[in-house]
Amino acid sequence: AYTGESLWVVDSKGICKIDQHNGNILIKIDTHQSYGQGLASDGSFLYYADNSRLDIINIQSKKIERVLTLPEKHAHGGLTFDGLNLWFVSKNSPTIYKINITDGKILFKHSLSGLPENVFAHDLAWDGESIWVSLAKRSEQGYYNWITKLDNKTFDPLCFISGKD
Repeated sequence: AYTGESLWVVDSKGICKIDQHNGNILIKIDTHQSYGQGLASDGSFLYYADNSRLDIINIQSKKIERVLTLPEKHAHGGLTFDGLNLWFVSKNSPTIYKINITDGKILFKHSLSGLPENVFAHDLAWDGESIWVSLAKRSEQGYYNWITKLDNKTFDPLCFISGKD
């Protein structure tokens, strides 16, 4: 997650603030969670998805201020912030959710269509106009990865850009 000043990353041990010029870890926040994946920010808070919970962490105090429940049980996936709301994509279903960050209510839900078979959603990004979704498929030859831009009205994929690990 990029806050305009800082780059934040998540791994199995917590959340780290990274110096964007030299890659050094500046701050580490222990999340006490097992499998964090999604991370987004609005500049004041970090939104951290792990399993079925969404921790809202104050960047200044480095403390969890609120915990919300994610829309799917045992959900892992990506997060992004569009300036008003949080978006979550589940690896379990590829479904995207628009979430009110104040009360956790689901404002919008859409199952992604037109995807290749056996593909799971991995992460989300907001470019200021559209939601992008990263997708992956495991095969005997390795992982195949795609990103797709979603239509702003239908939320269906507009194009696929692919690559292979």
